[in-house]
Amino acid sequence: MTTLYQAQQEVNAIAQAYIDENFAKVSASKVNLDSMCGAVFVSDDAVAVYTCNTARLNYYGGFEYIDKSDVTVLGEYTIYSNDERVYDVIDAFEDLQAQTA
Repeated sequence: MTTLYQAQQEVNAIAQAYIDENFAKVSASKVNLDSMCGAVFVSDDAVAVYTCNTARLNYYGGFEYIDKSDVTVLGEYTIYSNDERVYDVIDAFEDLQAQTA
């Protein structure tokens, strides 16, 4: 029988693998967010942070206004999607990649 702790560890491992495969870690200030947001993870359709840092992204990045249906907690990550704030970060990240290419 799997314990709750074991299940949590398995979910965290799946979340970590998903983030590693699909997201790039970048300083918030490099994608037009306040530096107080810290580091964010950006993919082609979402922005993620460590769940322990959601308050900083919500407050300093304005992500508290994102509809709760567009926020997913997966393991130790909170993933935001389907919002103009998210799209702005993705666009800034794509511009950053183009500048460094």
